[in-house]
Amino acid sequence: TDVTKADSVNAAVSEAVSRWGRLDILVNNAGLICPKAFTDLTEAEWDAVVAVNLRGTFLCSQAAARVMMEQKRGSIVSISSKSGKQGGKWLAAYCATKFGIIGLTQSMALDLAEYGVRVNALCPGNVFSTPMWQKQLFEPYAKKLGIPVDQVRDYYNQKVPLGRECTVEDIGNALVFLVSDEASYMTGQALNVTGGQEMR
Repeated sequence: TDVTKADSVNAAVSEAVSRWGRLDILVNNAGLICPKAFTDLTEAEWDAVVAVNLRGTFLCSQAAARVMMEQKRGSIVSISSKSGKQGGKWLAAYCATKFGIIGLTQSMALDLAEYGVRVNALCPGNVFSTPMWQKQLFEPYAKKLGIPVDQVRDYYNQKVPLGRECTVEDIGNALVFLVSDEASYMTGQALNVTGGQEMR
């Protein structure tokens, strides 16, 4: 599914409903990053990050919400970031979209509460095992920090109060909680999964 195109997103949601008869959970997890100084970002790079991260979250949420509103039940969780709560060097486009996801989450939560649909966000810390880090971030961050590539992971882990990086399992555990009935009284939240690195 191309999350930047409404027709593609609507087709995916229709397929899910056709196959299973309903739609209970949406996780907005598509993401794009362009680690460059703000003054070096091209308009095309800015637009690409905004299209995937923010427009994609909007389009997928809108399509899913229309189904969930009729069901009077559903849970939407969008993956924001600790960069959605604090700006970062060389992350202007990424941070702008991740901040935007939190604002969108709060607005959607208010719009959908009367229909029994909950909307929350997750704000993970650095997950070094993902393709985004492996393929796109280690080398630019080493350059940004002026350190060897093999020291980037330790540099960031030293900033985490719990002393380790965020794992896919850490995010998955929080995600399962947010979409479950155990979190039935939570909506409009941006839940940190950062080992104490972000506490707002």
